[in-house]
Amino acid sequence: MTAPVKRQLGDLVPGSPLWWRARLRGDHQRNRKPRADGITLDRITAATLAIIERESLEAVTMRRVAKALGTGSASLYRHVASRAELLAVVADQLLGPIVAPVEPQPELDWRTRTERHAHEFRRAMLGKPALIPLITAGQLLGPNALKARDLAVGQLLAYGFPPQVAARAYLAVGQYVIGSVQLDNRSTNRAPHTPQDLRALFAELDPEQYPTVHRLADELSELHPDDEFQFGLDALLDGIEALLPPSSKATNRRPN
Repeated sequence: MTAPVKRQLGDLVPGSPLWWRARLRGDHQRNRKPRADGITLDRITAATLAIIERESLEAVTMRRVAKALGTGSASLYRHVASRAELLAVVADQLLGPIVAPVEPQPELDWRTRTERHAHEFRRAMLGKPALIPLITAGQLLGPNALKARDLAVGQLLAYGFPPQVAARAYLAVGQYVIGSVQLDNRSTNRAPHTPQDLRALFAELDPEQYPTVHRLADELSELHPDDEFQFGLDALLDGIEALLPPSSKATNRRPN
């Protein structure tokens, strides 16, 4: 029986767990002689983000990024082997400042801290709507994403959550924030509208065919996206809080 062939980094799906594992081992740098061309991953990332913000995600190509840096595509291939690899790395680089935790505040309980982080993450993503597809295109498993995961889950453990609950709570909150941003009408291609537009639509519906929507025209049209987000976050955190062991609830435990 022949031994399995070790797959190279270029054979793996960019952004996948196996790909990040190989990249974090440094497989992409082996057998490559250093060159003093001044092209670094940070410069490549900055040029790519500038293209996305000025134009679009679709405008990003290896040749286009190389041109922005005043070099040839070969210089980029020393750091990333394809456009897909480039975007996977850029997405993680982008997460650095977005998911960076706020300054330690030991006086805060777990819920206040988690809520603040959720709002900061959402605010940062909404501030750069052109980049949202980049962040949401694949799994977040790069160094910055892993650091955020490590810190957030560690904080929940320190507050007294069991390991399984801490892991699931982190994922649930993160997925809720990302999902809400994708649906928010300030970051998608939804047709613009006002609460009055919605109310007019609901109020003019046939009350026999749409009795509930017609009757609740005010309630269904008055919420701002921020209010919708807060309501959902409160409901999610209520559910997570119910999983906190009684002993930790009684002492209002804070991180060590």
